[in-house]
This record gives sequence, C-alpha cells and structure tokens, in this order.
Amino acid sequence: MLLDKLRNKQKQRREKGCIPAGCTLLSFDLYQEIGTRNNQEDCLLCLGDTEGNKGFLGIVADGMGGMEYGEVAARMVADCGAMAYEDMEQEEKGDRILRDIALSANEAVNTFAEEKNVDGVGSTMVGVYIKDGRMDYISVGDSRIYMIRDGELKLLTHEHTYDVKLKRLVSAGVISDEDYEAATGKSALTSYIGIEELKEIDSTDEPVELKEGDSIILMSDGVFNTLDEEQIMEYGAERPDIAAELIRSGVLAEERETQDNHTAIVIRVEEIHHTDEE
Repeated sequence: MLLDKLRNKQKQRREKGCIPAGCTLLSFDLYQEIGTRNNQEDCLLCLGDTEGNKGFLGIVADGMGGMEYGEVAARMVADCGAMAYEDMEQEEKGDRILRDIALSANEAVNTFAEEKNVDGVGSTMVGVYIKDGRMDYISVGDSRIYMIRDGELKLLTHEHTYDVKLKRLVSAGVISDEDYEAATGKSALTSYIGIEELKEIDSTDEPVELKEGDSIILMSDGVFNTLDEEQIMEYGAERPDIAAELIRSGVLAEERETQDNHTAIVIRVEEIHHTDEE
C-alpha cells in the first residue's frame, strides 16, 4: 500500500522534523523571538498526526501591540486552531477548516473583549492546511505567507491595511496621489481577528497544487518589516531547520532599537506520492 510505504519512510525521518500530510511528506521548523518588546504577542501552531490522516496545519498569529490583551487574542487564534484540528474529520476541505478557525477565533476574541469591557482586542492570522499534495491558506490582517518555487519567491497573501485601501482608491481615480501622500495611519488594519464583523478574509478559492521542493514560509510583520524579500528568498531556500535559524539570525543582526516580536514557520515539500501511482 502506498500509505504504508510513506509511513515507513516517516518512521525513519521523524527525528529530522518530517511529518506526513496524507500522501505528502513535509519537513518543517519554526522559531519565535520577543524582539525589544516587553511582551511576546506572537503565537504559532504546527499540528500533524504521525499517520498523516489529518494533514498538516500551521498558523502564525500576531497580537496587535496597539490593543490591550494582544497576546491573549493571538493565543485564542492558536487555541481555536488546535480545537478545530482535534475535531477535524478526515475528509474536511482545507479552506473550510481555515475559515472556521478564523470565524470561531473572531467570535472568541469578541466575547473576551466584551467580558473584559475593553474597546478592542485583536490579532492577525495566517494559516495553511496541507494534505495530499495540495495546500489551502488563509490570511486576516497583515502577516504574510510566501512560497519559494523553482528559485522564485512569491507572496501569496494580500494585506488588509488602510494603506492598501488607499492605493486602490488612487488606482480607481477616487483620490489623488497627493491625497494618498497626505493620509495618516496607513499601517492601521482594516481586518483582523477581533473585529466586530469579519468580512475581509484572504483565502484560496481552489487548493494550491504543490510540487516537491516547494517551500512555504509563514511570518509575522516583525520578520518582513526587518528583512527584505531578497533576504527572505536567500534564507528561505535552505532546508527548514537552517532557514528558520537564518531568518532569526538575520532579524537579530539588524539590531533595531524597536524590533517587534518576530516569528516564522518554514515548511518544505519533500515528497508527493499520488494515490493513482503503483
């Protein structure tokens, strides 16, 4: 049986950070640093079962530093992901899994904010679900997911910020370039986990067909606001354990006085075994 062969390989590679996701074998690594902040408001989650039946779930959440209880909101995103994975049926679609996590986390964060009687509690969320050579992803806020394929770096997600909204208005001729330049608060999020009504969700319409050798990187803004895309490409192209350390070291080497929390998950597609193969 194909899956039996894959599971035998998994036993040999488990100590190297590999895990099966259906008929796909993945390797991954991660890191997290507090930066110069007083609190760690980033949170991450990586889940997979040793049999590969449920696939692989990865999430990065960045609690909003400008809001009270940001670290709590990020933890709630991860907790909702863990609960969804625990209750997951084997045949559930990845896009539905990720959307349900985002919506349940949004409800949980809003409930918490009401109970604490605070004006806002928020977090970003990026997540991937990988199984059988396919990947679904989701983004709410301004954290990012990159893919490296055949030596090229591609940003998969779109940011939900006031800046992006203004640029669209410029392109549509609604406001002028001068209006855009004069605007303030461009980094403010227009969608996040904890917003009253979660409408802006960036996600896959159809699963991304993966190839062996693909690398996927989930990161908080503490990474991409410090490293440029050339560095992300260079570091991320290495195997996940090396890539995660290079990204961490690269951010630390900048020695920024106001370095945000920085977190990344690096995933590589090692093998894909299609079910119609002998």
